Amino acid sequence: MKEISFSKKTKDILSGITPKKGCCRRTEKKLREALEGGDVDYDALREAENSALCRECSLVFLRQMFIKFGTVTAPEKSYHLEMSFRDRDFRDFVCDTLSEFGLNAKRGTRRDRFTLYFKDSGGIEDFFATLGAQSTAFDMMNLKLVKEVRGGINRQNNFETANIQKTAVAVIPYIHAIQYLTDNGYLGGMSEELRETARLRVENDTASIASLASLHNPPISKSGVKHRLDKIMDYYRIVTNRRGV
Repeated sequence: MKEISFSKKTKDILSGITPKKGCCRRTEKKLREALEGGDVDYDALREAENSALCRECSLVFLRQMFIKFGTVTAPEKSYHLEMSFRDRDFRDFVCDTLSEFGLNAKRGTRRDRFTLYFKDSGGIEDFFATLGAQSTAFDMMNLKLVKEVRGGINRQNNFETANIQKTAVAVIPYIHAIQYLTDNGYLGGMSEELRETARLRVENDTASIASLASLHNPPISKSGVKHRLDKIMDYYRIVTNRRGV
């Protein structure tokens, strides 16, 4: 069975809202009559809104406008809500009505259609909450929170991966020097402290300086590790220079 789109689900929620006041029900009836058939009667739609007796009547008008002319993208893909009309003046009329509720849509043109749209999650959430589809607004907020948490985790993982790669590159010269000293019998000529650091460096080739410092017995400071590694490199240079390597 084909999955119902996010846009269709949202329209079903808005369609299921029953106006409580008599004037709102009359406004809804006028709007639905004007929307019936093939050609939309924009003048009748405008008249229905202009004759609205209360604020809730205007919300009925906006709900019907989205149900008939609107679409919204599933928020896990992108944030985009749009209403599209064939009449520029009516598009502006709807936009002005939205602004009365603090909903500031942007205006655009696509071929022979005149559009108004929101492209930010906050604007879309406010739109649905104002029109009475609070559950849709809450679903979007929760999904946005999940996306932000996942994005934070991904950024942290990327940061840690970059650090590991950076550490691995920096370690290569030390590993090479220690391996050379070991293979050629020079490691035994170094102090016990330097041999311990050399061993830990080779055994933990992706560990940071801070991690390496904590592996010593007893643990030493990062500067202590760096000092010992520098001494190992100095010893390596002396040996290789002496041997003409």
